[in-house]
Amino acid sequence: MINALSKTDIDICNYLVNDAKMTMKVLGEKVFLSEDAVRKRVKRLEDKGYIVGYQAILKATTVKPYVSGNNHIKLISNTNGCIERFMLKSLEIPQIVNCQYVVAEGFDFIVIIEAASLFEHNQILSHQLCTGFDVHAIATSFVLSETKGRSGGNFEAYINRGLDKLMIFIAYTVPFLFSEATVITY
Repeated sequence: MINALSKTDIDICNYLVNDAKMTMKVLGEKVFLSEDAVRKRVKRLEDKGYIVGYQAILKATTVKPYVSGNNHIKLISNTNGCIERFMLKSLEIPQIVNCQYVVAEGFDFIVIIEAASLFEHNQILSHQLCTGFDVHAIATSFVLSETKGRSGGNFEAYINRGLDKLMIFIAYTVPFLFSEATVITY
């Protein structure tokens, strides 16, 4: 994983920034953990220096933004060890957090890539993972927002954040719409 902290750790820090006097029971309910589990995480965050004197300190150098992309990949050929080679290659790339072989019609793999930017995601997918393989199709979806652990909040701000992320997604995909592609039919 790219982040030094997990999503849950970041949520814990954010909740403590807003209310440092929050009880462990309430904090645990907000991040979907038991009271003991959240207490252990807070202790670990204190030991690592992220929480100091009941203040959460998030530095840009330790918490990096990331893009999570779910990539459905179909290879032209599944013979001559292509499946095994593809899976082994996915193990070599640290930004790939999950590679699943799908035994179904449509796609061969579901690969989840966490990268620092959309550009880095595309570089990993096209120049590292798929190099050396004949790829028939790739369908990618990006996580635009997290839904688990969301505490209501301002609906208008939520919509605006979603629109901002959608505009980034559109700006990323437009160049691919006008690029040439080879279509292979059977």
